[in-house]
Amino acid sequence: MKTSDFILTNLSCDNCIARVTKALKKLKGIKSYKIALDSMTVDYDENKVSHTDIINAVESLGYHARLNQRIFS
Repeated sequence: MKTSDFILTNLSCDNCIARVTKALKKLKGIKSYKIALDSMTVDYDENKVSHTDIINAVESLGYHARLNQRIFS
C-alpha cells in the first residue's frame, strides 16, 4: 500500500470533485482518497495502479495533476 499526495489545478466546484471521484473509482487498486479543489491524497496498491495512472485519469477529464513531492529536512 502506498499513499501519494497530488496537486490539482483547474477544479472549480463540487462537480469537478465528483468527476475526479468517479474516475478514481474506475481504477483497480485504489483503496481510499480525499479530494479537495487544489489537492488530493490517494491510498493505493502500487502493484495494481501507479501514480502515473492516477494522474492520467485526472488529466483525461481536462484537469491538471502532479505528484506533490514534499521535501522534509
